[in-house]
Amino acid sequence: MATKRGEKRRIDDNERFSKHSTEGSEAEKRVRISDDSVDVNKKAIEKLLRTNSQIISKLEVLITGQKNLETRLSSIEKKLNDYNKNNNNTIDPEYVKELVKKVSKILFENFVYPSQDEYKLVTEKIFKRRKSGIYAPVQKKSMDYFFRKKNCPDFSTIT
Repeated sequence: MATKRGEKRRIDDNERFSKHSTEGSEAEKRVRISDDSVDVNKKAIEKLLRTNSQIISKLEVLITGQKNLETRLSSIEKKLNDYNKNNNNTIDPEYVKELVKKVSKILFENFVYPSQDEYKLVTEKIFKRRKSGIYAPVQKKSMDYFFRKKNCPDFSTIT
């Protein structure tokens, strides 16, 4: 029986060893599989990171371009506002001389002494014919000042 027991013990040890070796090979397979999946995951992650960095660099270019456009637009708006503030009720003197010549030529063909209203009507017609948009920003108050006091005195008050 001892031999049977000893043999049985050896068989049990062999079974244990074989079980350990099969378990070891299964563990090795799992490790190999997990290593392969880690390599696949690493490659996928690296590809995603490259794609993300490309997207981020393109976004940075777009953002920089947008900021440049905003800066240019704000400087243009500022220049326009400054120009409008400085030239709100002022008219170029050369333009005024040219306008007075045209108005006078038209009026003196019909009237010897035109009234202020006639001056004003002819001037408005010239503005509208040119379609220059110059008449729009000129306020009525400045037009009245222009015709009554500055350039076209009323001849009836002179005599």
